[in-house]
Amino acid sequence: MSVSKSAWLAIGGVADRPIATVLPLPDDPTLDEALIAFACEIEAYDDIHATAEYRRELVRRLGLQTIEEAARCRG
Repeated sequence: MSVSKSAWLAIGGVADRPIATVLPLPDDPTLDEALIAFACEIEAYDDIHATAEYRRELVRRLGLQTIEEAARCRG
């Protein structure tokens, strides 16, 4: 994946430490698959606020929104 056709996504509060990855931009049809794979790799935890499954779903949904917004801002 070339640098000009990718985005960094970093998340915290899902696992015991922050984690980052490089993902494709919204115009790449593999973005959804890449976000699912990234979310599944995270060793998310359950606590009184949210389940691990819910945290992974947030990574997928908010990750997509974040990358789409960053691509729009990039112009």
